[in-house]
Amino acid sequence: VVLWLGAAGVLLGYSYTGTPIRLAHRGLGEITVGCAFGILPVLGSYFVQTGHMDVLIPWIGLPISFLIILVLFVNQFPDYFADRAVGKRNLVVRLGRRRATSAIPILIGLPYIMVISAVVQEKLPAGSLWTLASMPLAIGIWRTVRRKCERPGQFVPAMADAVKLHLVFGLILSASLVMARLGS
Repeated sequence: VVLWLGAAGVLLGYSYTGTPIRLAHRGLGEITVGCAFGILPVLGSYFVQTGHMDVLIPWIGLPISFLIILVLFVNQFPDYFADRAVGKRNLVVRLGRRRATSAIPILIGLPYIMVISAVVQEKLPAGSLWTLASMPLAIGIWRTVRRKCERPGQFVPAMADAVKLHLVFGLILSASLVMARLGS
């Protein structure tokens, strides 16, 4: 299983910009990154630690996928003209910088909605709600992108905060799972 997951990760990594597939140039780069750096590593690490797959995995992996897509997405704003010039048809290029800002609340909101939903359905422990403590970072990213989408030179704080949000959210979610397991 781990070998197949690793092979899928290598294939996705190559396919992102490798010829002839070049998924990033076809508007599929965000999904590729979300799979390769979100759900696939969660699947692999879960399987290595437990020896089996579980319905819990999407509730853990998809929020991480959306947040790594957010990192990529925010980083595409400053590269808008360069990406467009080389035919890299990512979502920011396809939508234009102003319209692309409307995707930010979706990418930010889905991980929180998934965690809340999973806690309500008792798929994740209540401690997972501590991920909500990362919301100030998320709100800051949204504000920066919305206000400065036409001035991508001023995006450095949003880009750094997107990486921080991915890290903090993931650490809190992981810690909640470890604490729940230790408590049982």
